[in-house]
Amino acid sequence: MPEIEAHAMFQDLEWIISAATRQPSIACIVLVGLATSLALVVAKSYFRVRNFDGPSCHWIKGHLDETAYRVWFGPVKSAVVLCHPDTIKPVLQSTYKEESVCRLLSPFLGVGLGLQDGQKWKSTRKLLTPAFHFKTIKPYIDVFEESAKVLLKKWSTVPNGEVELFHDIGLLSLDSILKCSFTEAFMTAIHENTQAIMDRFSNPLHYFEFIYNLTAKGRKFRSNSKILAQKANEIIQGRRKDILEKPEKEALRRQNHFDFLDVLLEAKRDSGQGLTDEEILAEVRTFMFAGLDTVTSAISWILYCLALNPDHQKYCQEEVDRIFDKDNGLLWNDLGNLPYLKLCINESMRLYSPVPIICRRADEEYDLQGKKFPKDTFLYVNIFALHRNPYVWKNPEVFDPMRFSEERAKDRPSHSFIPFSAGFRNCIGQTFAMAEIKVTLAMILHRFDLTVAPNNIVPIEDLLTVLMLQSRKGVRINLTPRKNVICPDDNENIIT
Repeated sequence: MPEIEAHAMFQDLEWIISAATRQPSIACIVLVGLATSLALVVAKSYFRVRNFDGPSCHWIKGHLDETAYRVWFGPVKSAVVLCHPDTIKPVLQSTYKEESVCRLLSPFLGVGLGLQDGQKWKSTRKLLTPAFHFKTIKPYIDVFEESAKVLLKKWSTVPNGEVELFHDIGLLSLDSILKCSFTEAFMTAIHENTQAIMDRFSNPLHYFEFIYNLTAKGRKFRSNSKILAQKANEIIQGRRKDILEKPEKEALRRQNHFDFLDVLLEAKRDSGQGLTDEEILAEVRTFMFAGLDTVTSAISWILYCLALNPDHQKYCQEEVDRIFDKDNGLLWNDLGNLPYLKLCINESMRLYSPVPIICRRADEEYDLQGKKFPKDTFLYVNIFALHRNPYVWKNPEVFDPMRFSEERAKDRPSHSFIPFSAGFRNCIGQTFAMAEIKVTLAMILHRFDLTVAPNNIVPIEDLLTVLMLQSRKGVRINLTPRKNVICPDDNENIIT
């Protein structure tokens, strides 16, 4: 990866040098301006993290014997990395979103809830909260179940029983989010743009918007952003059209299924004004992006962990079978009657946090154990390192669901387990996500036994943080249909 990033940066330099040979006077001004800007950025970045050590460390686990350390993204972007509850707790209680990250994401997602700050964020959060209340999410159980049936039908026809989780679970998550027929181009656009955003951190020339927009990667980023915006806009305008042309049908649908888009269309701020199309578009794009990648990552890694640990998998299957034996399908109340599955979900998300990092900006000067950093310092909350910190967790590399039992969890410090972040900016959609995760896992575990071939075990070196935790080579498990399990009659089309 470093060699690829360096090659990309030198290609951009060649473009600038080529321009200089054609227009020497203009190019000189540009080059002097760039050099001055870079020097100022480097000096400011160094000043902010000067009090923190930064020796060689593992790229994702960091320094597990420390509470905070410094790191550089390329030669110009520095950050203070936090990986202990004592340093993370005060930061998540009062800090802002990091501006440079928001600037990279906003062309892709718009300025929705996830990228807002201050009063605008408070107002939007208040408006969106009803969309994620359990009463609103309750009817989604049928949606999650129908999407899982489609996946199960596909998996039942896999010739050798081996599946790659991120691709198939990604399609299931898309199907569940808005029950729309998204194209493969939509999924590709999201995945390519998340990778592009991380790549920009390592190439200082790509911090400059006008340079990045002239590169092939920049043009591809804009193209993918348009795909996402167009699909979201189609959904919004289609719903508006139905409200105008089919009011009675829409009223009946809302009585049975009042969804996320309905909340956005009816929402009004304290001033009495509704959301503009641009604001609704940003929230829909954010919801589709966050709902796709976080849930896909979570379900994939949980299935992987259960496949690696057959004894724990068996306990979960026994719980699930008792519910399905009642022949009522899955009901909302059933999701609270899967205590051991919940323990395994938590332990899997501890080892493989779907969101491995959170970026914040210091709102004031902080003093962490005698070391200070100034206002506006880039803060990098390393959830992956926190969840495997041996000073917080005993035997952190061991899969032990019982560490989340009430007896053992009561003595653990707060902010030691934060898969959905924590503080006032915690994930607004975590109830939605957990419902989808439990329904999908229950149906898969009821239908299949899961195993992992030795050559498909994922080493830590293959983990990839592209906003969500993935593996460079994919995550593969083997499926074996369980005996004496009645398969549901399912006429849905197979997801491919």
